[in-house]
Amino acid sequence: MKVEFSKIKGEKSFVLEREGVEAIYTLKPKNRELLFCSQKIAGKIETLCNRCGTELVVDVDETTQLLISNGIYNGFDDQLDIIEADRGVIDFDETLSGELHLIESGYFYCSNCKDSETEEIVIE
Repeated sequence: MKVEFSKIKGEKSFVLEREGVEAIYTLKPKNRELLFCSQKIAGKIETLCNRCGTELVVDVDETTQLLISNGIYNGFDDQLDIIEADRGVIDFDETLSGELHLIESGYFYCSNCKDSETEEIVIE
């Protein structure tokens, strides 16, 4: 879902669904060039156990606060992640895809590996 930055005048909320995950977005203009965005992602994602490679399903329930800039952001914010809207268009499908890839890149272990003792790695 692509949204033109200039069309967001007041607080807006909407939902995107993808691959068993629901994302709820709430947008609130900060000024003409910046939006606050709350992104709540909930559902289940498929990933692999980082130890044995077994497929597993992981519950996701995360809320992220973002700042969306209409074009290049020339500041710094240590509290919020920054997204720059290319040519005045915000691509929420791409935003959700990026967040899901970030979650999938975490460390997850299947029930067998969680229960087993940590293997000692010997470097010779």
